Amino acid sequence: MGGRVAMLVLLLTSVVAVAQPTVPEGTRLFEEGRELAKQGKYDAACEKFKQSLEIDRAPGTSLNYGDCLEQMGQLRKAFQMYDEAARLFERDQDARAKFARERASAVLPKLGTIIVKLAEPTATGLVVEIGRQSVPPQGEIIERFEPGDVAITARVPGLDPFTASARVLAGATVIIEVPAFTAAAVIEPPPRPLAFVRGERNRKRVYLGLGLGIGGAAALGLSAIVGLQANSSYDTAAESASCMREAGKLVCTAEAAQDIEDARSRADIGTGLAVVGAALVTTGIIVYVTAPRETLTVAPMASATTAGVTLSGRF
Repeated sequence: MGGRVAMLVLLLTSVVAVAQPTVPEGTRLFEEGRELAKQGKYDAACEKFKQSLEIDRAPGTSLNYGDCLEQMGQLRKAFQMYDEAARLFERDQDARAKFARERASAVLPKLGTIIVKLAEPTATGLVVEIGRQSVPPQGEIIERFEPGDVAITARVPGLDPFTASARVLAGATVIIEVPAFTAAAVIEPPPRPLAFVRGERNRKRVYLGLGLGIGGAAALGLSAIVGLQANSSYDTAAESASCMREAGKLVCTAEAAQDIEDARSRADIGTGLAVVGAALVTTGIIVYVTAPRETLTVAPMASATTAGVTLSGRF
């Protein structure tokens, strides 16, 4: 008897356990999201609401997700969730539709509106992207964005794409008109010759020009040294005790006067070296620049039995 009672109790327990309803996954995620939102953990709460919506597009979840996104500062997504919740509530004739519309209207002034008008919304293969997000093509596309720059692209395979950038301001509307698509421009092949190559300059002229330039530079350097020495010698002699100024003239002893004359001679030599050096450098540059180059022309060649290129030029 005792065994039968135990068996009956076990069976009743099993029936009760089976009869207890299980909480749907979407509802569980929604409740977890609400609890996290109450604690101010909006980042985690938004993730729970998002996961719940992936299971069940319940309007109440959309409404709470929108509030969570607004708390996170993601106004565009918040508006989209409020709008979705309002439409779903209106479909179900739920009084909460008015509240959802009020929340959407409160966010709307903080967003800007972009209206894209397509001249060919039914073009084959048309892809429209607004703010790097693909949107279904239609004659007039209305999207809301947070203030900032938004890129608009419309593409049809084989035709020139349309691209534009819109500066979105809070509460303002920007209208972008996409004209009819045109065929992509065909780039014609370049005319003959296909290539023209300038080769190296004539080596003898190059070496001659470089030699003249180096010699001229050396002469200029020597000129500077001689000039500095001459100036130093002149100043030393003129400022020594062997020289003095009388009536605006420099009067020196015979030895000091000879030193001054030698300094002037060296200065003249330095000047001559400078003239010669400058002339050599100039001549070297002219010889180098005017040295002829070897040339090579590459042109196409085709006949009934041959195809290739021809080479011609001066080597």
